[in-house]
Amino acid sequence: QMHPESKDAFQRAIDAALKEDRPFELDYRFFRKDGTTAVLHTIGTVLRDASGAPVRMLGIVQDITERTAAELRIQESEDKFRSIFEQAIDGIMIADPVQRKNIEANKAICTMMGYTRNELLNLRIEDQHPKETVADVLNAFERQLRGEISLVECVPMLRKDGSVFYADVNAVAVTLGGKPCLIGIFRDVTERRQTEAALQAREKQLSESQRIAHI
Repeated sequence: QMHPESKDAFQRAIDAALKEDRPFELDYRFFRKDGTTAVLHTIGTVLRDASGAPVRMLGIVQDITERTAAELRIQESEDKFRSIFEQAIDGIMIADPVQRKNIEANKAICTMMGYTRNELLNLRIEDQHPKETVADVLNAFERQLRGEISLVECVPMLRKDGSVFYADVNAVAVTLGGKPCLIGIFRDVTERRQTEAALQAREKQLSESQRIAHI
């Protein structure tokens, strides 16, 4: 027995095939004998006599219940990932390791760097760091890609306006859509770095003061 929610779409497809003399194809839900619901895919055509009058319909029906359920699970997983990706406090970028170019970026990293998403997707890895640090950054990128390390601390990041901030970058190599990628999570640690630098300067000043006092 056909599911009530599928009856109208099924009837429209059949009516169109009869009136417009074209094949029909659609997915629809159907109640099995045991009461469970199946998802069926049907494709067919209307056979006509010499005068063009419809005689019968010929079609093939395929049970796609499991495939549909699998696709739904994948979609739900992708939706969940997208939600986490966009709502994350830390910046996240996904890079193509071959082109060394961004293929995805979340709102947080756009805010950190002062770029729109589309602008970031046009940047290569070397465009995102001060020139004098690019060699070290690319070396770390390759090591993260090989799985030798995951965390790189205090990486200098170049904003769109030319200013620099520092981020701890935790990255892991994954396969998305059959392609190797590197997912990087960026945490702004500029304030921590400034505090540490201030403490080091203070300690150096105290040490120098004590050295002078003992002369």
